[in-house]
Amino acid sequence: MKRIIYSLVVIIGFASLSCSKAIEENPQGFLNDKTLFETEAGVQAVLTGCYERTASYYYFGLGYVQYVSLASGAFWTNNTATLPIAKMTAQATDAAANTTWREAYASINAVNGLIDGMSSSPVKESVKKQVLGEGHFLRAVLYFNNVRLWGAVPLRLHITTSEDLYMARTPADKIYEQVISDLQKAKDNLPAPGSVATGRPNKWAAYALLAKVYMTLAGNDQASPYWQKAYDEAIQVYNSNAYSLVRPFKDLYDVTKENSKESIFEIQFSMSGGPANGLTQTWMPSNSTYTPKQSTSPLARVRAHKATFDDFRNTYPGDPRVNATFIYNSLQTNAGVTIQVYPSTTAASTNGYPYVLKYADPNYISAVSNSNFIYFRYADVLLMLAEIENELQGPGGAYQYINLVLTRARDANGNGTIETTEVAPANWSGMSQDVFRQRIMLERRIELLSEGHEFFDTRRRGEAYLSAYLQSHNSHPKFNATNDFLFPTDAASVKRLLLMPIPSDELNSNRLITPADQNFGY
Repeated sequence: MKRIIYSLVVIIGFASLSCSKAIEENPQGFLNDKTLFETEAGVQAVLTGCYERTASYYYFGLGYVQYVSLASGAFWTNNTATLPIAKMTAQATDAAANTTWREAYASINAVNGLIDGMSSSPVKESVKKQVLGEGHFLRAVLYFNNVRLWGAVPLRLHITTSEDLYMARTPADKIYEQVISDLQKAKDNLPAPGSVATGRPNKWAAYALLAKVYMTLAGNDQASPYWQKAYDEAIQVYNSNAYSLVRPFKDLYDVTKENSKESIFEIQFSMSGGPANGLTQTWMPSNSTYTPKQSTSPLARVRAHKATFDDFRNTYPGDPRVNATFIYNSLQTNAGVTIQVYPSTTAASTNGYPYVLKYADPNYISAVSNSNFIYFRYADVLLMLAEIENELQGPGGAYQYINLVLTRARDANGNGTIETTEVAPANWSGMSQDVFRQRIMLERRIELLSEGHEFFDTRRRGEAYLSAYLQSHNSHPKFNATNDFLFPTDAASVKRLLLMPIPSDELNSNRLITPADQNFGY
């Protein structure tokens, strides 16, 4: 069962620091209360507050997840507020951009308060190490998200005060240096599995995330030394036996089976006192048997493009992951009426876009759900190892990692014995290095769909890869011109789409970031 770690009302004080005005007016507020760090209970209260801050509705509770998903090009929406993001015409004034940035820095401010406060805390050394390990891990997660979304961003490492309210953008390579530094400290301080609370990272989570950082830095350069660095971190996670794949695949998204042996870092949500989360509300259809307690509240604002669904199903006909990932063909309403979904879209209807099933919660009510957000899981590490090994040595040694993921995918019953009818997806073999490179990127979109990785995976390989991805979407058979999106693919647009715009609120309020500092093309 899920253990809820967000329980202290006093931590709501963090929310008051979610914008520049609040920081400026009360820079010596809750985060600077040194008495909190004098006892272990106080320290744990501050740490709990940091997790709660990252789980806010506008960050991991929905905002960040929706923002990176729609900006990726893999998903469709008819929501007016986020439509420009999904159509690749995002602007600095988009509300989603501003709230995602604001919530990221509010969370960073909270974590900085934790790390600063621990420097003079008298609590015993074992507690101090673990708390600092978790703090450095959280800050690494937040800055890793920021630098991949926006490139150069302000690097704040202490509680923001009126004296340093304005800060220029720090070059992206310096942000990555800080992320690496934080993860090295997390590796040194975090305990082994079994001695951390549910939903908290252990030391191998830091190794895994550091591997992803190095893989991101390697980009599309086969000769980059970062491939070897990524391998050195990821292989230790693999050899640690700290994680394993959940069987069957569909159990990963069962709200009664969360925080599984596959989970590396999972954001906790609960209907009984935890942070509010809009994941179920945003991804699931209304008036359906998937959310039986609701008739109209789910919004289905994020749905799969036709190309996203077709690429998945056409690559692996009969793959059990299709039924575990999508609602398609038909949908039953609470009244027993059958609604046709994929591929029924006409100019007058948008029913045809498949729903993504991973955030289903039968007990969902309004904006509250028990559905956690899995930020990082072990299958991702195996896919990373396959990609990294292929770049270093070719596909020969990479098959072992990808085939573990595919073997699990075939095991629809979860009994560990593959039935004769469970033939898809078949194990890989006989590929060239280049074919493997292309297929592993598609495999990531299949296995990890809607888990917040698509934007980053389609950008880290560079402009040529992103251009090919966008063109593939545009050339895919469409439903109709009324509802389907066509993405811009000229060279300037592709370069622009590598990053998201620095939000207008930051440009307007930060005297050290001007419109001239805006990312290319915005």
